[in-house]
Amino acid sequence: LGTAVTLLTVTVPTPAPAHHLDGVFVLHARPLRAGADLERTGRFAADVWRLEPAIVQQHQRASALDFTTLPHQYRLVVKELCYALLSGPLPPAEARGAVLTVRAQFSRLKRFLTWMDTRPGSRSLAQVDASDLQAYARWLLTAVVSATTRDQARSAVRLFWRYRSQLQADRLGFDPLDLDGWSTPNPSRGAENTTDRIPEPVCGALLTWALRFIDDFTPDILHADKQWRRKRRRPSGATRADTPVLDAFRAR
Repeated sequence: LGTAVTLLTVTVPTPAPAHHLDGVFVLHARPLRAGADLERTGRFAADVWRLEPAIVQQHQRASALDFTTLPHQYRLVVKELCYALLSGPLPPAEARGAVLTVRAQFSRLKRFLTWMDTRPGSRSLAQVDASDLQAYARWLLTAVVSATTRDQARSAVRLFWRYRSQLQADRLGFDPLDLDGWSTPNPSRGAENTTDRIPEPVCGALLTWALRFIDDFTPDILHADKQWRRKRRRPSGATRADTPVLDAFRAR
């Protein structure tokens, strides 16, 4: 009798199906900075989309959308949304925002989806219900100090509804604006100032330098001003050296 042979079964993971946008350049609808070549920019299939070629201001820092930082189950739908914001067809009444605005929205979406990933159970956007979004709004109240930042965070979540016609991987099933407490009323311009308070360390530094200008630099500033005014003052009846040249030019 021969030796028994144990056969091992190896399961090969099924590759993700190709997306119909995989070969599309995600910046194709954007003007590119001088020297940038569309053929060398990112495609939809990439895990990281570099945005610098479409940021015309040379002084802007490096910027990218890194989808590997998102929970895995939401990566494709965020890709679809970000492509729509950058270059894809726009839903009716939507306008194309700036590239850096898209980058900011990505960060807000990441905050929401990372929070969603910590919820019990694995939920797709289609399975998100009113209690999820209301819980997220309550969490923002404790996690985010600025009211403006909280408004922006909620607005970013609503992009999944506003751009639902461009999303295939997943979709939010209702408009968050219909939820009680989702949006906060905007105060009128005549109401109390709601601008975030300047941090104490900043105020302290500004006050320190203001007092130093008064106490330490005032004599030098006043002396320099006096010298400048004295040099600018001409004796009565004096004429500028270039007056004959100007008169000749006017006479032409």
